[in-house]
Amino acid sequence: FAFLIIFHRFRENKTIPLFIILIIICTTILMLIPLWVRNYLVFKKVVLTPTESGLAFWLGYNVNATGTNKTLSGKFIFNVAPEQFRNKILSLDEFGQKNYFYKEGLNFIREHPNQSINLFFKKIKYFWWFTPTQGQEYPKDYFSIYKIYWVSILLFFTFGLYKKIKFDLFYLNDVHATGLIIIFLITMTLVHASFNLDGRHRWMVESFILIFAANGINYF
Repeated sequence: FAFLIIFHRFRENKTIPLFIILIIICTTILMLIPLWVRNYLVFKKVVLTPTESGLAFWLGYNVNATGTNKTLSGKFIFNVAPEQFRNKILSLDEFGQKNYFYKEGLNFIREHPNQSINLFFKKIKYFWWFTPTQGQEYPKDYFSIYKIYWVSILLFFTFGLYKKIKFDLFYLNDVHATGLIIIFLITMTLVHASFNLDGRHRWMVESFILIFAANGINYF
């Protein structure tokens, strides 16, 4: 999606988007090289993604899933899984665990499609609001302060984003930068909703949210 917007923005000069995309690809590869080297040294094969992704996926789709990595009582979901399942996981190596977690998560989705869809949309909500297990490890007063902070930021963000989009459209301003950020927010939401979700996962987008929140505050 980002590439399409970049190509549209510089459609009159194809050299610029190609250069930008080349920088993005090269930077991404540089960040991932240490992971690829580590995985090859451990597994003697090329593993493109972190092996913990299997666990993150299974945590989001299993019989005890809440959308987060904990039960509503605060226990780690893996610790309340059937003993046979836990023993199976512990008997596998890191790569085997990843594959088995993915297999079991996909089996759950096939066997419980309605519950899986419900979990997916719950996690979209949790990404922008509060999870049912959030704040369990902190004093209630701390979490109450954070709630006030986040609700305030979210309100200013919504207002600031609305005003920015309205300004861009009304004055026929360059909307590509705003569009890129909006797409980033949407795709990050959907990616996290496909796995498991904790409140800390929102930190990935919070810097962008604060930019628009500051814009919203500025209108006052």
